[in-house]
Amino acid sequence: MDKQDGKMKLIGFFNPILGSGRHKIEVTQEVRCPAEDAFEKTEYFYVASRAYTLEADAVFSISPSENECGDFSRQIPFITLKNETLPWEYKIADEVNGVPVPWMALIVIADGEEAEEADITVEGLLDHRPPDVFFPDKSLLPKVTIEKGTDCCHVLDLPRQLYLSIMPTFEEMTYLTHGKRVDLADAEDKVTAMNGDFSVVMANRFIPTGEKELQKSTVHLVSMLGMPEKIPDGYEKIRLVSLHRFAVFSARDQSETFGQLIEKLSRNTGVVGFDQGNEVLRKCYVPKKHYTRTGEMTYSLYRSPLIPYEGKEGHISSKYTADGYLIYDPEKGVFDVSYAAAFQMGRLVALSRKPEGELMASYRKKQKLKAHRKLLKENLEPVDIYKAVKNMPGM
Repeated sequence: MDKQDGKMKLIGFFNPILGSGRHKIEVTQEVRCPAEDAFEKTEYFYVASRAYTLEADAVFSISPSENECGDFSRQIPFITLKNETLPWEYKIADEVNGVPVPWMALIVIADGEEAEEADITVEGLLDHRPPDVFFPDKSLLPKVTIEKGTDCCHVLDLPRQLYLSIMPTFEEMTYLTHGKRVDLADAEDKVTAMNGDFSVVMANRFIPTGEKELQKSTVHLVSMLGMPEKIPDGYEKIRLVSLHRFAVFSARDQSETFGQLIEKLSRNTGVVGFDQGNEVLRKCYVPKKHYTRTGEMTYSLYRSPLIPYEGKEGHISSKYTADGYLIYDPEKGVFDVSYAAAFQMGRLVALSRKPEGELMASYRKKQKLKAHRKLLKENLEPVDIYKAVKNMPGM
């Protein structure tokens, strides 16, 4: 499937060159001189991957974002992985309609559904299982993995009824997992170095949503290694390995009439709501979370820089960086980040245009070289080669 003139292409699946597990290589050599003969050799080798954890940078993006709040009642969460072949590197079942079954699935668990989570070692996962909890037998799991027995993994114990109601079937998993090829020519920073191929795993459940209060849900990327499509009877809980997890908060958005929307708009603009008593709201400011460069979290004020309101002079320290446009309000003890955000947005828009970006980068390089040469010229004194050689010892 092509989208946006070739900018993105959806692919059913990516076949790994060599999947995880045991492989066999056979070599045969035939000779004719001095006599006809044949030599055969068979060797076995393993391709080891992670089975109980993910690498720290394996996830490219998630949706919704972690700890995001909003109305997600009509949204299905998904996770994008940097490794395009990762969901198909293990074989857990026969192909379904010619499509390999992925070994991982994305599930959504709401608070109050009695799911239990814990961190245990890989050795404890494989060798110590409560009698009423189902987990695949050790013989059905990969023989060789990157993880050691002392490594920690995260497990999720689901009540049997919950597992049966939310887990996708193997056939459904083939539709919920796909590959994606993206044109990264216009991307920035580290993303440009990537090949543009990703894998995407989707959930089969809308995010549970509260009517008025925020409802917390946790999205888990779980391993299905060794798991049968039908769970045997006699177990109250089913244990899954959670490879990655993130929380979201959802509350149903209360519908508003057109008049209510206009009323809310009037309270959020400095022109219509000029007669309001709150000075901050009258100037169209809204408080926003602000993470400083050193990692601390605070709050700063933001408003559109195009709103016609005269700002205070004398607070801008520099006109050449975004930080230089931070305006400090000594009376309230907070920063106004409006102009800094506008500066950064304009900078990114300019750099996103490749021809202009190259010109600016070339100009900056030339200016730095010019300043460096000027500095050398000012600090290097002329040297009289004849006197220097004459004054050397032994001359």
